[in-house]
Parts: sequence; C-alpha cells; structure tokens
Amino acid sequence: MADETSAQSSEDSGKGDENPNENQAPAPAEQSLREPFPFARIFLTIVFGVIASFAFWIIVMLALLQFATIAIAGQKNEELKHFSRLMARYVQEIFDYMTLTIDTRPFPLGPFPKE
Repeated sequence: MADETSAQSSEDSGKGDENPNENQAPAPAEQSLREPFPFARIFLTIVFGVIASFAFWIIVMLALLQFATIAIAGQKNEELKHFSRLMARYVQEIFDYMTLTIDTRPFPLGPFPKE
C-alpha cells in the first residue's frame, strides 16, 4: 500500500510538470503581433466602391463623347483621350485599394493618378 501511495504522488507531481503554462494568458508580445480588425478600411472600401461606380459612368460618358467627336470632327480629341486615360487609372487605383492590393488611399484622400 505504501508503494501505491508513492506511485500516486509521483503521478500527481508528473501531471503538473507536463504543461505548466497551460492556464496562463498569452504573453503581451504575442498579443501585439495581431493587428486590430480594419473597420475604417471596410468603411473606406464601401465609400470608394460607390465613387468607382460613378467614375465608371463618367468613363462611359467620355467614351460616347469621344465617339461623337470622331463623328463630327473626324478625329479623336486628345484632351478627352488624356482625361479618359486618367479616369481609367483612377478606377484601377480604387479597385486595387478595395482588393487590398495597395494601401495608398485613392483620390480624394490621396493624390489623383498621374500620367
């Protein structure tokens, strides 16, 4: 019986040695590695999605205007072509921001795309 008591006490002491940090909270360094959920980014993504839908329709109108210019003048309007290209790049930047490809905020919170 003395052997059973000593065996149980050695088993009990062995259980505590298996994982002494099991009930402890993670270290502060581990908690700081996790970034907070980007609620502001979600809000901006929705806002920029609405802006992109308006910009898309502006591009459609610019295309129709370019076709009208070709029909009337017989050649493309270079200023209209340049502005259409910038608008297309702007929409691309918005889509890149929305899909987390880039972190730079598009216009009006950042710079308008350049040539």
